[in-house]
Amino acid sequence: MTSAPDDKSLCPICWQPTGCTSGGSATCRCATGRDVAEFLPLLTQWGLADRCLCYRCATGEVPSPCTRVCLLDEVERKCGECGRTVDEIISWMDFDVATKVHVLRRLRGQQRPE
Repeated sequence: MTSAPDDKSLCPICWQPTGCTSGGSATCRCATGRDVAEFLPLLTQWGLADRCLCYRCATGEVPSPCTRVCLLDEVERKCGECGRTVDEIISWMDFDVATKVHVLRRLRGQQRPE
């Protein structure tokens, strides 16, 4: 399993800036994510329960890894740009938060943000 980025200013789920300046304290706006029932077990399992989340992830709106440059590989049935399978692309909007997080963490093992 891939590890979260070392930079504490990046969300450990989507690797986007958290915008947090309070370091995950109880008053932190991203602390909301630690209260979301779907997130807490995952974050705890991965040792990230004390990390700040970006607003989108903290509120359950986990962003799609789509880059808007689809390069579908018909043999492997996945996008060569974002790395998702055709089924993951089709089902993304229907996935629950936990499934989206699992997909993003799998993809982060294949690519790191620039």
